[in-house]
Amino acid sequence: KYYDFKSVNYDQFHSRSPIGATKLRNLLYCTKPVHDLIRAWDAQRLRLMFAGVKLLSRHDANTQNPSPDNCIYRLTQDAVRLLAPAHLGRTPLPLTFDDTIMLLTNESVLLADLSAQVQRSLVDHPHGGCVFMFTPSPTSCGTVCPMYFSGWRGKSSAIILANKKEKESLVWRVDPENALAHVQNARDNHEELRRTIAAKRKAAANAAAEAPAPATEEDGMPAEQD
Repeated sequence: KYYDFKSVNYDQFHSRSPIGATKLRNLLYCTKPVHDLIRAWDAQRLRLMFAGVKLLSRHDANTQNPSPDNCIYRLTQDAVRLLAPAHLGRTPLPLTFDDTIMLLTNESVLLADLSAQVQRSLVDHPHGGCVFMFTPSPTSCGTVCPMYFSGWRGKSSAIILANKKEKESLVWRVDPENALAHVQNARDNHEELRRTIAAKRKAAANAAAEAPAPATEEDGMPAEQD
């Protein structure tokens, strides 16, 4: 309901979680013959690998106090490539070039730092998974191939859900001429952030070590007299 999939047979979803599990970590989508095989009475004798495309993954950031308006599952990047745009009822959120580079070179980006266009599109979007779309300039052949990214809209920030290597690869596709500079800046910023966090943790540990021990009841009693 949240993603409003189009032309998707929900009977072909399955999970690797044990039968009876209430918290399914990943939801996969497979062909009907494979699904029937997985649901067979003696399927536990099989050892299947790559039994479908992982479409949805449980996102811990939204599982503590889920709202009825959002979803605790996020779309994987494979799902976005497979479903967008024809099979997604929810309209992808358009990004400008600067928004795309910013999201790909940072762990997270404050909503206030994104362009006014993106901020307007996020106003009515519930907290949770989303799909971002970037439309590059036409190629020399005159073709335009939009790029889709699995994302997450938080209370005050937004992220593209991809690991560091995937983001660097996507930067090369978005801006090949300046990709090296973008990637290097992202690495420098990440290293600076790591050092800042390490320094804060060290300072907190030193402060805790230097703090006087709390007084006990025995500390306030007079010494015994001979």
